[in-house]
Formats: sequence, C-alpha cells, structure tokens
Amino acid sequence: MFRNRYETVFIITPVLSDEQTKEVVKKFKDLLKDKGANITHEENWGMRKLAYPIQKKSTGFYYLVEDPERAAAIFSRVLVEAPDSATAHAGLGLARLSQRRFDEAERSLEQALALEPEFPTALDALGVVYSLRDRKEEGRHRTQDAHRLDPRDARIVNNLGVAHLANGEWAK
Repeated sequence: MFRNRYETVFIITPVLSDEQTKEVVKKFKDLLKDKGANITHEENWGMRKLAYPIQKKSTGFYYLVEDPERAAAIFSRVLVEAPDSATAHAGLGLARLSQRRFDEAERSLEQALALEPEFPTALDALGVVYSLRDRKEEGRHRTQDAHRLDPRDARIVNNLGVAHLANGEWAK
C-alpha cells in the first residue's frame, strides 16, 4: 500500500556533526531538484532507531521530502497502461488532494472506489476531500467506512477524530 504523498525518506549516518548533516540534506535536496523534483514539503524526523543495523549502526538521522506533482505524473502514466488500477486512481487522487485540486481528487478517488469499493485509503482520502469541500457528513461517513475496514491505520483514526470534531460530535 502507498501513502498519501509521493515521498522520499533518506537516512544519514549518525556519526556526522549537525553542520555536516545539514550539508548532506542540502546536497540530497539539490540532487532531487536537479532531477526534476518539486519539493513541496519536508520534515526533519531526527535520530531514530533502525529496524536492523546498517553498516554496524543501529540509529540514523531521518529526513523526508514530498513531491505531489511528480506523484500525479507517475500515477497518470500508470493509468495509461492500467486504466482499471484502483491503486493508481487512488494514488492520483491523493496527489491531487495534496495539491488542493479537489475536483480532480474527488473524481480519481471515486473511480478507485468504483473499481475497488472496500479500499480503505481511497475511502479515507475521499472523506477528507468531502470534508474540505464542506460536505462534512459525507466525509465522516466515508472515513467511518475506511475505519471499519482498517481500524489500526493511524491516519484513518486521526481523520475520523477530525471528522467527528468538525461535525460537533465531541464525545465520539
């Protein structure tokens, strides 16, 4: 399964100084931009434990960058070859949602659900689109459907809480 943005997470060795780490981050972002990335969001996740040792190190410095335009282009190309791919329609919808292109996001997510009605990621994202378009009740229902299918997904749980708050349902 994919996430709601086209993203790259890179891990830097933990033995560098803060200044050296910043330099590596800048070089990597410059490389991505030189290759056509349009970085719209980035996050410094800091030092984290690795799932398994890499080069005898158990921690690393994590950094995330996002590029929804490139994601949309990739999913659009996939849809030319596989127009019945619910995953590709959902991916395009998520990219459009990140770009705040709600009409296109809604169409793509609805197409994904027409192909795969019980697709939690698409249901959740469509719920967000509906809520942002002031169709809060519809949005909450879609997010509840997603939660029913995947109750452990933290993003869906968070979006469901936001949907309840938006509908004035504080106790839920």
